[in-house]
Amino acid sequence: MYNPFEKQPVDRCQDSTCLKRRKTQSDKDEEQGNTEVAKAYNDTSSPIQNLFRVRVPDDSTLCLVEFLARCVTNPNTEVEFKLGLVLEKAESRRVFLPIAAETPLSPEFNNKVRFQSQVDLATFKLLNSCMNNRVENSAKFDSKDQHIVYRRIQEIDRRYPDNIRQTSKLVKENNGNIREEKVCCISKRRIDDLNFLSPRTTYDFRCSCSVEEPCSPPVNMKPISQRKKNRLSYRDKFVQVDITTVFSYEDDQIPLSETTVDPSSLSYEVELEVTPEAALYDACEKMRLGQQNRVFDIAQCLLDNMRYITRLLTRKTNHLSEEGK
Repeated sequence: MYNPFEKQPVDRCQDSTCLKRRKTQSDKDEEQGNTEVAKAYNDTSSPIQNLFRVRVPDDSTLCLVEFLARCVTNPNTEVEFKLGLVLEKAESRRVFLPIAAETPLSPEFNNKVRFQSQVDLATFKLLNSCMNNRVENSAKFDSKDQHIVYRRIQEIDRRYPDNIRQTSKLVKENNGNIREEKVCCISKRRIDDLNFLSPRTTYDFRCSCSVEEPCSPPVNMKPISQRKKNRLSYRDKFVQVDITTVFSYEDDQIPLSETTVDPSSLSYEVELEVTPEAALYDACEKMRLGQQNRVFDIAQCLLDNMRYITRLLTRKTNHLSEEGK
């Protein structure tokens, strides 16, 4: 699998005693974490049930279920989560509320905040490594129909007025030259956002619903913005995680080959999308009709993935910080 980072960080701990102590502690932490997870999910010898013997969902999941039921009313609705920070519009700083755990914000509060949908380079590297390991372990231990599928995609997005976006795929020919191959042109209309504050982790996250419908590409019109993307995609049955290096350009010319660019034009994004196999629109339709549906299960799956990613990155980042002291 492709790893865009050839240089490895310098290891400050070089002597054998230090290395052995750090490895032993790391193994203990990993073993303890795996043991706790296994106990939480696999210990069915004496299950503890509530008095009413019913499944009681947490409020975050219920808020997401209500959000999806309200927003996913079109078969062309795209649902995606992004990792980042919920910032105050006035101060451009992370929103702080007197809360101790993950909390969804009321959509009525969206006009007072903005979402910064990017992560730093260290986070990107960590997630890249973790996701590659997940693919390898999936191939070894998961059944064939549950394998995580990895793809590397290089493309260019051009945004035009009226929320029109044209996407081209970069294709490498046999002679080494790179050419553009137009993939699609869509009109994207944002429906609403649901921001989640996560004070226990390094990053917050946001769920967005947008309607994406095919349209004709603009003629003789310059794009408002252009972005070249190097996307590493990890696809499960119902969700897909994309971690993307983004190169932003203001002029008309975009170098198709991988060249050194101004670091200020670089950004790193992490997003999670619902796959068509989840049939989310059909599930929401059934929910609105009062029929049995899977909206709750889909919402729980989405939140579980985002929670795992944010907690994993926070734990590993803190571990690396402790090592560097």
